[in-house]
Amino acid sequence: MLIVSSLERAREACAEYNPAHIISILSDDEPRPTFAGIAPEDHLKLYMDCETGPTTHIETARARTEIIISSFQNWKISDDILIHCSKGVSRSMAVAFILQCMIQPDQSEQMIARDLRRIAPHADPCLFMVDHADSLLKREGRMFDAVDDLPPCRTTIDAPVVLLQAAA
Repeated sequence: MLIVSSLERAREACAEYNPAHIISILSDDEPRPTFAGIAPEDHLKLYMDCETGPTTHIETARARTEIIISSFQNWKISDDILIHCSKGVSRSMAVAFILQCMIQPDQSEQMIARDLRRIAPHADPCLFMVDHADSLLKREGRMFDAVDDLPPCRTTIDAPVVLLQAAA
């Protein structure tokens, strides 16, 4: 299962669902959470400066996407993953969408994107990450189009924890 949350709710989600892995996608200036019972090798920490300096948002998104795909290439879907970013809306939802596309290579990207939005109406996956994953996974623009074609997401101030079944 994929568990998607905001930074604020990440510890609570970890305690409740006891995931095998955690992906933290944060900017350098955001708080860095720790999670009791999670081994360092099971916590992928993607803390990157995407606001200032020579690294752009696109370069940061590309680097994060490459790390996620290479780190979870052989993911056992029986291992639950908690994915969180600051708000639980864009970066974490992009990772959830990317992982779902990775484990369902024959499933329609449109269907995966619609399912994500149905379960999480506030989901607004980061298109920079989705676009790069689309290229790396050789989806020929279908991942990008699927997310880009979604109707506008529901705005939220406080995103709930979202559970997505990981089915191959």
